[in-house]
Amino acid sequence: MDATPTGFLRLALRSDELVLCFDYTDQHGKTTQRVAQPITTLDNDNFRAFCLLRGDNRQFKLSQCSNVKLGIASDYMTPMDTPTEAQPEIPF
Repeated sequence: MDATPTGFLRLALRSDELVLCFDYTDQHGKTTQRVAQPITTLDNDNFRAFCLLRGDNRQFKLSQCSNVKLGIASDYMTPMDTPTEAQPEIPF
């Protein structure tokens, strides 16, 4: 296993069961802890991922990520609740 941020990113991209956990320093120097489900790489340094902190797809620079670790997705995300029966429409 390649225990580098790039290696962890590759592993997480290949598995729906893994997420990346990391400290991210933005362009203004502010650091936040992130948990993200990678979607795709854009080039050697940039990747797109679903960020659990922001609840949205985001673009990250791997060079701005520190303390990168792999996490188990189910430890951070819960499955979507699906209704067992369709609810009837209420006429207006």
